[in-house]
Amino acid sequence: MSLSTIEQLQLEETILPSPHSGELSELAESAFSYRFGAKNEPHIAELYHSNSKLNPHSTLNPAGKLSEVRQWFFEKAWRLQPDDLTAEAEGTILIKWENLPEGLRTLLDPFTQEDSPPSQLLYAVDLMVLSEHYLLRAIPWRGFLWIERKFEDEDWDKLREAVLDISLPHSPVLFLVACPWRHMLLVGPRGYRDTLIDAGKLMNGLENIAYEQGMKLEMTTLFYDESVDKLLLLDGIERATVAIAVLKEN
Repeated sequence: MSLSTIEQLQLEETILPSPHSGELSELAESAFSYRFGAKNEPHIAELYHSNSKLNPHSTLNPAGKLSEVRQWFFEKAWRLQPDDLTAEAEGTILIKWENLPEGLRTLLDPFTQEDSPPSQLLYAVDLMVLSEHYLLRAIPWRGFLWIERKFEDEDWDKLREAVLDISLPHSPVLFLVACPWRHMLLVGPRGYRDTLIDAGKLMNGLENIAYEQGMKLEMTTLFYDESVDKLLLLDGIERATVAIAVLKEN
């Protein structure tokens, strides 16, 4: 009896997945089942959790120089000379605060103030803003936003396709970008955990600011990571998008 075409194809299929792709092709359900299976190897998430723990014998000092490094970062990074803030710079390398749309300017105003708690979170988390045809980066304690790139209509279309559960009208869109190595430089793998906590605090802070000003932020973490990171000129590892928010005025 000859084999059917389907049976032939089944015999020719690879029975075992490649060792280089098995982890990537897992579903959440299979990973959960694997956790209680016969294998003794820890899941990658559990391995990270174990490696990020502190103990009395650790050489890492989480309270050590974080405040000093963060202060240096805020005071020195993006420090432009007065001659750089010329009329020609507007619209080419930066957008001044007063030229932002009113609602966006109100939302971001606390980040220009040195004593503002939200501004302290812009160390391991970058705040990027898409306003009209500019992708901007909020610079803590400065009166301007840095222009990352021009955003064309086709880029807007690609962004809308990459976001899964909220609509993106042509209005200000905010991106929370995790930069874990800024913490990990001081405390190793635990710094990634600290970075995600900072991102959560920043999300909550932005929502509170919007609410107090009669506006609303619609947040999402459901999007195609690689597509969004590519549009934002991020490498997806050292800097990666972890949340997106749309600003809506009530």
